[in-house]
Amino acid sequence: APDAVEDRWYVLSLAGQRCGWMHQRVERIAEGFRSVSETEMKVGRMGQGVAIRSRTVFDETARGEPIRAEIRKDSGSAPVTSTWTFTPAGIDIVEEQGGRRATQHRPAPPAGWLPPHAADEFVKHRLASGAKDLRYVTVDPESGPEPVSVESVRSGTADGELDGRHVTLTEWSTKTSLIERPSREFFSADGVLVRSITDLGVGVLESRLGSREAATA
Repeated sequence: APDAVEDRWYVLSLAGQRCGWMHQRVERIAEGFRSVSETEMKVGRMGQGVAIRSRTVFDETARGEPIRAEIRKDSGSAPVTSTWTFTPAGIDIVEEQGGRRATQHRPAPPAGWLPPHAADEFVKHRLASGAKDLRYVTVDPESGPEPVSVESVRSGTADGELDGRHVTLTEWSTKTSLIERPSREFFSADGVLVRSITDLGVGVLESRLGSREAATA
C-alpha cells in the first residue's frame, strides 16, 4: 500500500445524534500526493434513515498542481462516479451512472487556487506562523468544479483532547462560499483539525477526531 502521510478518522453527529463517520488519508504517490476522503452518513428520522456514502480521490503534484480526481456518490440509487482530468485548458469531466455516460469541459479555477493537500499545508503553515486569519481558494469535488473561497479568523482558544492528552486548541470562525453560516473549527498546535461545528440549517453537524474503532462503531 502507498505510504500514508496522514490518516485520520472523525465521528459525525447531526443535531446531537451520531450519524456516521469521515476518514481522511493522504498518501505519497509517484507524482506527488493523493488525498482520499470517505464519508458515510445516515440521514432521516424514526429509524428510516438513508445511508449516504461518498469517496473522493484527488491526485496532485508535490508542487500543488492538480492532476486528476475521482468522486463516487452512493445514496441508495445507482452510484454516480465522476472522473476529473486537469489540463492547461481546464477540467475534463466524465460522469457515469447506471450505464449512462456524460462528458463536459469546465474552465479551470482562478490562478493560485489550492488542491486539497496544498490547501491543508497552507493552513498548517499559517497556523504555525501565528497568523490570526487566513484565506485561500480551493475546490470541493463533492460539490462540483466551481472554485470555493475559504476565509478563517482566529476567535480564541479552547481546551481539547488529542490522543488522550489534554491540549490547548485554537478556535477559528471559517466562512466558505458553499455554506451560508460560518463554521467553528478547532485546531491543534501542529495544524490538525480536532473538531468542527457547522450549522447546516437543518441541524448542526459536528465532527470530532477519534480512532477508527470509535468512528465506525
